[in-house]
Amino acid sequence: MLGKSRYSRRLNRLKGYFVTLFHLIGLTWKAENQSQIYNIDTFPCATTYASAVVVYIRREISRL
Repeated sequence: MLGKSRYSRRLNRLKGYFVTLFHLIGLTWKAENQSQIYNIDTFPCATTYASAVVVYIRREISRL
């Protein structure tokens, strides 16, 4: 089993590899997706409560 310090040092040594890996994945994604169409807008989000809070705060501020 690795100690906390040694584990941390090993993770920090891998940081450069992960940065490079995600950079290459991003470049590949960009090259494959020339039309720049993403499906993220179609995913449902649980924002109804947050939206209701914002509307409520705006109403209360406008009443002042």
